[in-house]
Amino acid sequence: MKGCKGYADWMEIEASGPPSVKDAVVEMLIDAGSPGIIDGDQPGGLKGYLPSSGSGAVAALEKGLESLGWNYTARPFRSADWTTQWKKDFKAIRISNRLLVKPTWIGKKYKGVVIEIDPGMAFGTGSHPTTRMCLRALERLLAANHDMDVLDVGTGSGILAIGASKLGAVRVVGIDADAQALKIARSNARLNGVRITVSGKSLDELKGRFSVVVANILSDLLVKISLPLVKRMRDKGYLVLSGILEEQEVDVMDHFTRYNLRLHRRIREGEWRTLIYEKA
Repeated sequence: MKGCKGYADWMEIEASGPPSVKDAVVEMLIDAGSPGIIDGDQPGGLKGYLPSSGSGAVAALEKGLESLGWNYTARPFRSADWTTQWKKDFKAIRISNRLLVKPTWIGKKYKGVVIEIDPGMAFGTGSHPTTRMCLRALERLLAANHDMDVLDVGTGSGILAIGASKLGAVRVVGIDADAQALKIARSNARLNGVRITVSGKSLDELKGRFSVVVANILSDLLVKISLPLVKRMRDKGYLVLSGILEEQEVDVMDHFTRYNLRLHRRIREGEWRTLIYEKA
């Protein structure tokens, strides 16, 4: 990304609002011209960068955000190097005593299982609570049984699929409907020296069943694709559901009671919830 001294040809957009529609806001920002999104630790908070020449895009973005109940502020962006500003928001993140996630541009060596991630325009840096909870869930499940295969639904940057492979899964498949995410996930897999399958196939198109199915997506989508998710589970397998806000947890749990599943574990971090089910 090219920048210049003084006022760069960018505007910094900070947006906040109801977390339940965050993915829709991300799409709006990217469609408006942001080359990537910084997803804050708070449930409803995003930052993007738009070309300063795109006043029409900003006006359209304002209408779209208002329709979703989101607010935003825009300011000229001063930076000699846009990339430096982008990268400073991502730091090495300790997931557990054994597991750590770090961006590729941090050269420091760490002990244990290290996942290196270049997020690009795909979600998944380890900074968000839902990602951290999913990684901890995978670590716990794979520590108990190394003969597991894992399906990561909505793989994004590939962070969960890569983590599963590094934690001992015998086979890992990551799927995503976004072509850019697939490209980034494959690149991150090569960077980490792991062999995972990254595919644009849908759950219905996918063949086979898995010991662990993990889906870190919006709660309404978890409900919508619940049956295909359960169909991909092996008998005695596990389903890890994340992207669930505290106020959405009961609705998600009520929906999944229709399947032959046992609630194995609930994980909480701030306002976010992760549910782990076991297939009877």
